[in-house]
Amino acid sequence: MPLKVDYQKDYKNWRPVKLLIRMALLVISTMIAYVFPYYETLTAIVGSIFTVSVSFIIPCMCYLKLSACYRSWNYELLGIVGLIVFGALAGVLGTYSSIVEFAIGAGSTSY
Repeated sequence: MPLKVDYQKDYKNWRPVKLLIRMALLVISTMIAYVFPYYETLTAIVGSIFTVSVSFIIPCMCYLKLSACYRSWNYELLGIVGLIVFGALAGVLGTYSSIVEFAIGAGSTSY
């Protein structure tokens, strides 16, 4: 016995909601394009924030939680903490350099 679903009844009044979502996405995209006219600057900022955390910080934190080697100080824990500190420092410096590059690029009008 097939399951019959009446999509027309469930989604009949969703047209205004869809329209509002599309308009909101358009406005947000326009605001982002206005703030970041150079796409590579935006990707540098996002990349320096998220790539470092996904590559260094989160895996090390998950390993510490799963292995429970954080309960006593040893060389393994020092290495993992060193990687976390290095990742945090690289993320801060990468974000800072991307923001400085954006500020310098925003001041110049040459293309």
